Amino acid sequence: MLQNILYQVNLFGEFVDIEPKPENIMELMPLLSKFSLMPTTMQELNPNYGLVPLNRLSLASDNNEFRVDIGLDKVTISKNAVNNSGIIEADISSFVTDAEYILDEILTKYNKLGTRVSLISNGLFPETSVENLEETYGKFISPIDYYETNKPFEWNARSVSREKYNISQREETINIISEVARVQGHFNNQHSEFDRINLKTDINTIGQSTEKRLNGTSVKEFLRLAIESRSKLITQVESMVSE
Repeated sequence: MLQNILYQVNLFGEFVDIEPKPENIMELMPLLSKFSLMPTTMQELNPNYGLVPLNRLSLASDNNEFRVDIGLDKVTISKNAVNNSGIIEADISSFVTDAEYILDEILTKYNKLGTRVSLISNGLFPETSVENLEETYGKFISPIDYYETNKPFEWNARSVSREKYNISQREETINIISEVARVQGHFNNQHSEFDRINLKTDINTIGQSTEKRLNGTSVKEFLRLAIESRSKLITQVESMVSE
C-alpha cells in the first residue's frame, strides 16, 4: 500500500493584495482558528512583480506539517510528513476537506475567483528487495541493452494525459500526470534511509484556461474528481509494483 509523504492543493489567481499585514492576519486567524496555525512569512520571487523578493503571508502548524502559503498568484495548502517515519497517517480525503474549507474562506473573504487548481501527492511504496526493485524498472521502461546489463539504481517514468471533468456545469480539460521512479533518500531521522518505488501525481486544470471562474464550489467539485483519478492511478501502479 502506498505510504503518503505529501499532499498539496494549489489554487492560482490574483492574491497580491493579501499581504502579510496585521489587518490581514487579524482577519484570517479567526476564520482558520480550528487548524491552530501561526502566522509567519515567506519570500517569493516572481518576475511578473519585479526582481526583488517579496514577503508573503504564511500560516503554519507548530511542526510545519500543515501550511497555508498565500503567494502573489497562488495559494498553496500542503501537508508534509515531518516525523521520523516520514509517513502521513491521515488519508487524502480528510486533507482535501480541510483544503476546501480554507480556500472557500479565503475566496469568500477577499472576493476572489481562481483561474487554475491542482491536486498533488507524493508517496512511497513499501520496502522490497533489490531484485524486485530492478524488476519493476522493466515494467515501466523498455530498457536499451546497456541498462539490461547494467541495472539502473535510479530511474523515472513520467506520463501525461488529459481527461475531461464536468465542473460547475462547465467542461474543464484536466492534465493527469503520474511519475513512477526508483529513489533513495532518508527520512528526517538521518539513520532511516530508504530505497523504494516512488509515485507522484499531479492533477490540474490546464494552464491555457486563465478565466477567473473557480469558486469554493467548483474547487470542491474538482478535488473530488481528482481524488477519483488519483485512486485509479495508484491502484494500477500498485498492481504493477506488487506483481
